Order: sequence, then C-alpha cells, then structure tokens
Amino acid sequence: MLKSAKDVSNILCDKLVKSGNHVMTITNDELYALSERERIRGAFLTDLTRETEAKGYIFASGDKVHIISQDTNYAPIKK
Repeated sequence: MLKSAKDVSNILCDKLVKSGNHVMTITNDELYALSERERIRGAFLTDLTRETEAKGYIFASGDKVHIISQDTNYAPIKK
C-alpha cells in the first residue's frame, strides 16, 4: 500500500534522529521502497518537502539522492 508523504516524512525524520547525525541521504531506489511506490511524481516530493519542513527539517532532492537535514546551523562556514 502506498505510504503518504506524511508517513514517509515521519519515518525519515525518525531515522535521522535515531542516527544521531545532522544530515542523511537516501537514494531514489530507497525512497521508492520506503514509500512503496514504483514512481514518484513531483507532487509527492512537494508534499514530502512540506511535511518535512513542518517538523523543522529540510528535505532536498537531487538527481540521484535526497537529503534530509536538521534546519540548524550545525556546520557554519569558517571565517
């Protein structure tokens, strides 16, 4: 059964917290499997981004991977 963007966001944010890291990546194939989808449309990614940001995290997509990150300045640029 297809998982909603909210369900996937909850899982990803929980995994990030449990990892103890500030950021994690997930490949397209892993995201397909996690969301139980064969294809992921732009509307789903938009909803996933919105749900993730509502929890105080950042979700960004690239061509091959997606990034989930804390919305904090955990690695500031050195002056």
